[in-house]
Amino acid sequence: MTISKTKRTTSRSSNSKSAAKAARRTPSRSVKTQGGSKKATVLAMLQAAKGTDISAIMRATGWQAHSVRGFLARTVKTKLKLNLVSEKLDGRRLYRVIKAAGER
Repeated sequence: MTISKTKRTTSRSSNSKSAAKAARRTPSRSVKTQGGSKKATVLAMLQAAKGTDISAIMRATGWQAHSVRGFLARTVKTKLKLNLVSEKLDGRRLYRVIKAAGER
């Protein structure tokens, strides 16, 4: 017969631990509603005539660079099927959405 030497915690301490974990997971920035969502913000930036770069999207959304690139690949190109164009000007990579020949 083996006796376990692990320390048992009371439900009160585990609840406070889970509350602390939930507080850490909660983003410090407020999540915007649909009209002013991060997605809408990024799409508006991409539709500008000059386009935008990853650092500008990072500042506007609070995302990291790999998250911005993932959004561009998965959401913009794959899900929304928008024509995303990437150009390198003056050492900066600019992204913009252009209309296809048959679109209005």
